[in-house]
Amino acid sequence: MMAERWSDILGEIDSAKRHFCSAARINGQAPADVTTNEGYDSAMAFQHAMLAGYTSFENAVRRILSLLNEELPVGPDWHAALLRRIAQPLPQRRPAMFGAQLIKAAFDLMRFRHVAMHAYDGFDFALAAPAMMAAETFLDRIDGELAAFRAAIDPD
Repeated sequence: MMAERWSDILGEIDSAKRHFCSAARINGQAPADVTTNEGYDSAMAFQHAMLAGYTSFENAVRRILSLLNEELPVGPDWHAALLRRIAQPLPQRRPAMFGAQLIKAAFDLMRFRHVAMHAYDGFDFALAAPAMMAAETFLDRIDGELAAFRAAIDPD
């Protein structure tokens, strides 16, 4: 059963990586003027890819917590509480899920997700640079850190 649950988790991570890679491609091809139809389409596609990437990552983390029988955070700040929780080890239960660099990137991606969810007008690709850097950090680190965490909690 553990293998099937890890398959679901890895599927969510693969989805996050696909969305972040697509966002990077869109960002690299985006027209400078978002007031044109082409610019609007690129801005919307970029924002949605970033939002979907972060949501897939968050879904994977939620699946991991379920696997470990950990309750999900509740309250209006549950997204941030989730990241704070996985950044910390639980003594005698599990290590921190990810390292400081990946957690920082996840917070940056979460903040951009909020922008994509609530600030449709006035999007500026130049202001997306920090989120793209966070996505690059995510892509560079997620496989190795997730493999290390899995080995620590599920060595079989």
